[in-house]
Amino acid sequence: RISHESPTIQSDAALAEIEVLIDELAELNAKAARDTGSSPDLTGNWALMFTTEQELLGLMGNPLTVVYQTLDIENGKLGNGVEWSNGVTFTVDSTLSSDAEVDVRS
Repeated sequence: RISHESPTIQSDAALAEIEVLIDELAELNAKAARDTGSSPDLTGNWALMFTTEQELLGLMGNPLTVVYQTLDIENGKLGNGVEWSNGVTFTVDSTLSSDAEVDVRS
């Protein structure tokens, strides 16, 4: 279970700064980022601390919700989920794919 006390990014300036830093890190170590992206160690439920998905931004930081992402690297699956404090959950499932051109922010 993921904590309902996840920190969030509150300002557009902070989001823009994080995106710049992600781009800088990706340029410094793009190969390692691609290799890490296929690691089975990533399989699991992860508290979503940053996203550009507008649908999720309004729910992040709300003390009554947890926003998370589930990764299953071996089976090529991912999902985004929201869990409310009353136990109600909403999930959207998708698939992972490996392309020659990789955006490490995906």
